[in-house]
Amino acid sequence: MLDYLFLIIFQYGILYTILSILLTSFKLSYFVSTIVHCPFEVIRFFFQCISIILFISGIVKITSEKFKIKTINELNSVFTPSINMVSFGKIDSDIFNMLIDMEDKTYRIRLNTYNFFSLEFINYKIKQFRQFRSMVERYQKTIVYIKATRHIRGYSTLEMQLLRSIGIVYGYNIIIFRKIYEILYTTIFLKSLKSYYTKNNYANHDRYKDFLLYTYLRNVNTKINEKYYPKITDFIGNDVQSWTKEKCYIAFCGLPHRNINSDNILNIHPEIIDRYQLDKKIILKSMNEIKM
Repeated sequence: MLDYLFLIIFQYGILYTILSILLTSFKLSYFVSTIVHCPFEVIRFFFQCISIILFISGIVKITSEKFKIKTINELNSVFTPSINMVSFGKIDSDIFNMLIDMEDKTYRIRLNTYNFFSLEFINYKIKQFRQFRSMVERYQKTIVYIKATRHIRGYSTLEMQLLRSIGIVYGYNIIIFRKIYEILYTTIFLKSLKSYYTKNNYANHDRYKDFLLYTYLRNVNTKINEKYYPKITDFIGNDVQSWTKEKCYIAFCGLPHRNINSDNILNIHPEIIDRYQLDKKIILKSMNEIKM
């Protein structure tokens, strides 16, 4: 039902048609005419003109379809191989943890929710903000908080990033529609998919969060040295055993499509390099290879 409502409202613009029909109501025209003390025929004519404009706008909205999303079946086809076919034991756990530290520190904390419109996310952010209140300088506190909470480029959870990458056919730049889609479908689809795996007792169903990260790497795009990669695995490789932390670090740095190159790659997340003991020489070598 939610999927249906989203489609008819945001993709097909049904509200234009509904408003167009409502404005042809005699009762509405009469009611307005008594309030504004204007002749009934004048109000009725005015509403009819607006109704025609809205109806035409609705037709244009339906035919132009500036915002389009994939169907549930199309979304489901992306999650292949299935969760029971993924060899999680062959994947370095530091790779997933590094992605979480760089993109969404709430990921493991949000056990049952998938977007920022949740109490789990809000509680985490409140606790995080309280830590900054102990800082003496208000200016320093503000700068650090903005950087830490990522308000500079707009916050999206990893699940929201995944859904918009695999689910939006076109209309990505229509931010309001996109955000509503991300919030709604992370619940509609991802929650239902987890329930399906659990109820049918799929192998690895207890590693659903890891499965989403695995799918993320196979579907989300990145940009490195001005070179666009449709999928992160186009850069790090499809074989999970060939994934290195250094190449993954480079790919994750390019996720917001920031301008990364050999000159700044080591300065974007120096704390990640230290925490995961990444080899700086390998990172720079990989960056130089991209230029060739």
